[in-house]
Amino acid sequence: MKFPRSTKTAIRVWLFAVLFSGHLQAAENFADYLANPQAPETIQYAQRGGKSLVLNAFKPQGIRPGEAAPALVLIHGGGWVGGTPDAFMLMARYFATRGMATFNITYRLAKPGESGVEDCLKDCRSALRYIRAHAEKLGVDPNRIAVLGDSAGGHLAAALGTLGGFDHPDDNLSVSAVADAMVLYNPIVDMTEGDWIRFAVGGQALADRKSPRPEAPHEVAAARALSPVFHVKPQQPPALLIHGRADKIVPVSQAERFAAAAEEAGNRCDLIVLEETGHAFVVPAYKSPEPVVVSAVQEADRFLHSLGWISGDPTLSVSAEPAWTLPKK
Repeated sequence: MKFPRSTKTAIRVWLFAVLFSGHLQAAENFADYLANPQAPETIQYAQRGGKSLVLNAFKPQGIRPGEAAPALVLIHGGGWVGGTPDAFMLMARYFATRGMATFNITYRLAKPGESGVEDCLKDCRSALRYIRAHAEKLGVDPNRIAVLGDSAGGHLAAALGTLGGFDHPDDNLSVSAVADAMVLYNPIVDMTEGDWIRFAVGGQALADRKSPRPEAPHEVAAARALSPVFHVKPQQPPALLIHGRADKIVPVSQAERFAAAAEEAGNRCDLIVLEETGHAFVVPAYKSPEPVVVSAVQEADRFLHSLGWISGDPTLSVSAEPAWTLPKK
């Protein structure tokens, strides 16, 4: 069979890419990761209140010697008061296969009388500063650091792209704590709504959920200060925002308001609304079947590809046999 010259050229380009690209990976799925667990490198980025705060780091695959990789900082949810990095360990491993240096972080949790949401944010800012300050040693491009979070982790990720201040006294403020891109799954972006204000105010308002809802001007101001939707302005980093319309924890209207504010400011915010999906849909082995989680991760992959940070199509696929099964309702 004879091919036209243009087709022959395309075939040669495709073969060259297949043979020589260090970024092309075989398809992966969550069942593979669960069957072959890989331990991350643990790096302490801060010591707070006698507790070691660490980055669970996975080295990028397919990166040439001397090449600085884009980085992805993953921030778990749990209402700022719970959760662990385990929620995103599989995702961190996946994006490392896509050529990103991934850092699944720990941060102090909010505890009445000890720490609050502002401390969660201070720790996340410290983690981002640590990565940027040690970029050369970590093999990271300091100008391509994305953050990814779900729920309260989504709030912290959004805050890293929109809020200033909330710096720990030990931080080197000459190093930027602003993310270069945001991947936000069902984030809380308005803490003045509903009972989210309790978490922003902390103290007795959080310790006793039956106490009157905080409404004093200084309490509302504290909640606004921690709410990304009120701090959107031009030239903030691009964002992917995915939210479920059936989310009963964080109303989809929050996502819609954030996306509208970003658009008005001239910022990129790709909003995807999943019509019949509830909260925390991206966490593996939690509330959603594997295909829903895989689709959500693939969207993040495509977004990062659109920025030119990773190459090719997503390599994560749905397992032939379900990687996990959900309990029957």
